[in-house]
Amino acid sequence: MTTTASPKNIVIDEDGDLTIRLYESNRLEPTITLADGKRLNGRFLASFKVSRQTLVDNSKQFKAELQGYFTEATRSVVDTRNGTATSLELWFRSIHNKVTDEMYAIPIEEIWEALQVADFRDFAETSLNSWFAEYLKRKKLAELDLDDMRQLLYPCKAFNHGAGATEIAKAWAFMTKALAYKLDGHITELNPTCHYGLHLQHNEIGAINGAKGSLRTKLIKAVLGGPLDALSDAKCDCSAEVLKRYIRSLKKTGLWPMELLHKKSIEEILNSPGFLEFECTLPDAACTRCTSLCSPSYISSARAKIANDFDGLCLDCMDLSRPKVDGNADMDYWYHDTTRVWDRDCRISHKQPTWYFSFMGREQEMKLHRKKKNEAFQRRKLEHEALCSGFCNVPWCEA
Repeated sequence: MTTTASPKNIVIDEDGDLTIRLYESNRLEPTITLADGKRLNGRFLASFKVSRQTLVDNSKQFKAELQGYFTEATRSVVDTRNGTATSLELWFRSIHNKVTDEMYAIPIEEIWEALQVADFRDFAETSLNSWFAEYLKRKKLAELDLDDMRQLLYPCKAFNHGAGATEIAKAWAFMTKALAYKLDGHITELNPTCHYGLHLQHNEIGAINGAKGSLRTKLIKAVLGGPLDALSDAKCDCSAEVLKRYIRSLKKTGLWPMELLHKKSIEEILNSPGFLEFECTLPDAACTRCTSLCSPSYISSARAKIANDFDGLCLDCMDLSRPKVDGNADMDYWYHDTTRVWDRDCRISHKQPTWYFSFMGREQEMKLHRKKKNEAFQRRKLEHEALCSGFCNVPWCEA
């Protein structure tokens, strides 16, 4: 015979005047009687002693239910099927200012359940901001596995305002950076619940994958493009042998053959023994130019540049660049590109790639901005060259 577990009786407010009971229906369970007299097969999962007024003050849905013309307005016991015992406890403790240490150790899945409860009950998500910021602190982000990070992406976006927002912005940047560098395949978020309406926008996930693709392109260009192009065009007698030995050395880094790159993460390639201890044995007759192209210091420099290229997505740049109601781009976002101070007024420090991939506006707006910027550069170039004597140090001057 199956033994039904006793419901959890949780006292949120000692002086509470309302009991919320969470139940689930299940035809295999015994019959239970709800507060409205309805009988069904199921079981009670938890009961919460709370303040009616506190619920009314913090939830539009509870306000309508407990103060309107519904029968619940006259009852001291109200039953619900929405939520889980932990997610309801989290909300009730938060709005009653009775959060306990146990609430900072709940599974990530329960955060998603709490967000679903907020949507159903019309709780203000800002009520959980400071709790979530502290939750992230105690989680120790550096020790999380990648699946945990994928699960925490959406909650970070949902709680990105009010108290604790700086800590949340830093966590979001840390996790989006880690996913871009550490995942070998296509990056997706991970929803641990059946509430499939809770998810990031498609361009937010697309931005992380775009950053990852950019890192791979820059890595290939730095290690393959420069040296291989130079060696292929070299006129010296040693270049053919040096090129062959350079490619042989590249195999040890994991960058060659190139068709296998998609099976490896950026971090795996950068931390491969061939990259960390790059060595290319050159022929004794190798010229100075060929020797410099294949030196360990060149590879080391390229590795360091790629490893520090992307700082994760910036929630502030993302918010600035979102399409506005009137269809106009917020010029505060483009101002970063004008001053080249990429993290101006942002909660995290970051460089240009983070600014670029945090763009959430329409693609044509970015293309138009880049077109105008290029046209302005060409005008400055023509004006400079018209006045240039030919002895300036400007790298793009062709006078």
